Amino acid sequence: MKTGHKNPAPNYAGFHDRREDGFVATMLFISLLAIMLMLATAGGMALIHLHDEVKVLERQQIKRLDTSMTNSVAISHVSITRVETK
Repeated sequence: MKTGHKNPAPNYAGFHDRREDGFVATMLFISLLAIMLMLATAGGMALIHLHDEVKVLERQQIKRLDTSMTNSVAISHVSITRVETK
């Protein structure tokens, strides 16, 4: 005997509901977004630390160059004029 009702397809292990697929896609997207956010944060922190190291190196270089300038011999430029005699 036929009725007007269609039986829904049985949910076997190989078949997924569309809502489940959408949920999995959303969770995958959110997790990828979280990973990207962590990588961007880590890159920003590394950039801040690198900037601090450059400042320290600049201070060390300036200190080294100032020390080498104070220990160097000063060269004075003396102009010598010739006096011509006749």
